Amino acid sequence: MNILIYSIVFESPHVETDYELALQFVNRGDSVTMVRCMGQLKSCFVNPSHNFLICSLCKSKYNSVKTVSGTDKVKEVTIPIGQNEYDFPESFKNIDELKSFHYHGLDAGNAVATTLIGRVDKDHKFDTIKYKVQINRELKMWVDTYWGMQQVMMDTKPDAVYFFNGRFSSYHALRWLCIRNKITYYTHERAGVLGRYILRENTLPHNIVKALEELKALWGEGGEGKEEIGARFFSDRRNRVVQAWISFVEMQAKGHLPPGFDNSKKNIVIFNSTMEEYEGMADWANPLYKDDNEGIRQILESFRDNEEYRFYLRVHPNLKFLDNSQMKEIYMLSKHYPNLHLIKPEENCDSYALLDHADKVVVFGSTMGVEATFWGKPSILLGKSLYMGIDACYEPASHTEAVDMIKDDELNPKCKYNSLKYGYWELMRGVPFKHFSQSGLFIMTYKDQIIAPNKLLTTISKFTILSLLINKRGRDDLKRKIKNLLKI
Repeated sequence: MNILIYSIVFESPHVETDYELALQFVNRGDSVTMVRCMGQLKSCFVNPSHNFLICSLCKSKYNSVKTVSGTDKVKEVTIPIGQNEYDFPESFKNIDELKSFHYHGLDAGNAVATTLIGRVDKDHKFDTIKYKVQINRELKMWVDTYWGMQQVMMDTKPDAVYFFNGRFSSYHALRWLCIRNKITYYTHERAGVLGRYILRENTLPHNIVKALEELKALWGEGGEGKEEIGARFFSDRRNRVVQAWISFVEMQAKGHLPPGFDNSKKNIVIFNSTMEEYEGMADWANPLYKDDNEGIRQILESFRDNEEYRFYLRVHPNLKFLDNSQMKEIYMLSKHYPNLHLIKPEENCDSYALLDHADKVVVFGSTMGVEATFWGKPSILLGKSLYMGIDACYEPASHTEAVDMIKDDELNPKCKYNSLKYGYWELMRGVPFKHFSQSGLFIMTYKDQIIAPNKLLTTISKFTILSLLINKRGRDDLKRKIKNLLKI
């Protein structure tokens, strides 16, 4: 087969996944072409501002992985950048106008909005006038990628194309090119644990339907001991064990409840999600409410005059120290509804202590929804999630039904057995690395050699990256980022 791999992310384990795939294809006799950026793209997922030092670090990291893995049989090409016409407005008046912008019939504006939302304080309503330079740069990169990769695909005529994620603007144009030209494509991402990666054929990594199909298949194929493996997922999370990503509860004080927690009340704990995380993904749109905040508001409004109930909103720790639209709306809710106790994302209140003392748990997609079921609590899902559809949570069809469930004193937890299916899937899904090994979230090796850029360049670049990371999100978040930087 003729394989095309589009590789422009130097972060581990993603660059190693690209070369892991390349080695597998070469070893089975396929022709493999690796498409690289050599600094000509105006923006990318890792280096949105096109910083020279980060660009140099990227090139050095690629040289390292190529040298240690010996991928001599992989043909390497770069993205051709022509004199493209950037036919789009100089600025967009708001986020909705940006999302609605199409280029050659493709939703380039939505991809750019989705990407920048994650960069601009995770703000799903960021100021498009204030950030018009970043929008312009990202759109130009999208256009350059579209025409450049169209030329590459005409030259190489691939049977299949592989690339990271597929959701962000750095890859969005390529995905549409594959769809338009009816070429099979695969997206890859981190799996549920270290040492594995996932592949999705002709879709994004977090496609709910595909995930559910995979979950059911894995559980059906699982042998003796699958229940114990599924249970380990939940105990590991509670014990702050790093799985596929950082532990968001590692900074929380075990057993610590918010002051004045009153067990005589009917205590409903709400675990929200970071709304930017699945922004722009149609299959993740909330089926009941405009968004998480509106859902929380409607629930609080329905219980405004009921003093029996006390609501605790545990704001997702990934929103630490942010002053974005989501947090501003949350702070307004806390001022407007006296029956709400707001737990800020930076507070060290223990999410699992809250879960243990809750009468019911309400989530909008957080993993805490299925975790609540495992730990014996009635759990109500008011959004989309990768564990929906397996009867691990209550899934009301309307706001009225959701309120009735919260009020129902006879509402029992869902069967714990169903939650084990999700835990098993998380720990067993994905493809194990054969050529590379993963010893940390950002540490990959090949035959015991760590994949890393030039040491001097790494040291210099760390100061640059660190200066970009230092912001108002606080010391705890900064400590984690410094810790991760030291592992590059």
